[in-house]
Amino acid sequence: MLVAAGDSHSMALTTDKGHLYTWGLGDYGKLGHGNWQDQTLPKKVEALTARRVVAVSAGVHSLAITADGSVWSWGSGDYGKLGHGDQQRQLLPKKVEAFAGQRVVAVSAGNESSIAITGDAFNIFVFLEVSSLSAYSLIALGNRRKALTAAFSYLIMGTIGGTFILIGIGLMYQMTGTLNIEDLSQRLPAVMETRTIHVAFAFITVGAGIKLAVFPLHQWLPNAY
Repeated sequence: MLVAAGDSHSMALTTDKGHLYTWGLGDYGKLGHGNWQDQTLPKKVEALTARRVVAVSAGVHSLAITADGSVWSWGSGDYGKLGHGDQQRQLLPKKVEAFAGQRVVAVSAGNESSIAITGDAFNIFVFLEVSSLSAYSLIALGNRRKALTAAFSYLIMGTIGGTFILIGIGLMYQMTGTLNIEDLSQRLPAVMETRTIHVAFAFITVGAGIKLAVFPLHQWLPNAY
């Protein structure tokens, strides 16, 4: 059984059938029973009975992931934290349509926000590129005149590394037909010994090595410091 404790309510998930139970303070419908009533004993969330729930998170609102990778949210909708494009409260679990076509592997319900992680290899590439932007900017803000040169060098090398990673991901997609990490884990063994996959791993390894400044791909790093 998996459990999650929120601000003033609790959630429990049975691992055999994936049924979800909630109890505690019922304000804003965060218990998912279609009302504001408090529950002093665990009560099954009937709206999700037909679906197998695999993960939950509780904050001021509630989040759940079903077996197909869909995200469901309910409770207080302040600041758009339920992910439905509005600030309306939800008394029953409602599917977050923004993740259509993607498989979410983890969620976290905060006080006034939510976080979801998708199991997509391309999203990992996007995350690396976006996170690199802050590094480029910080280096460029250095007091010495060489800071701009070092930042430009880092930008070029980071772009090369990112391109290598992207090529590797593309080759894996060519051989497996998917970018979902869970699906890749099932399909890669069948093509693991092919030259294309070997080349894909080589591109990803070199690309990551450039971005991480792993020896001997670290020549750009001293100037950055």
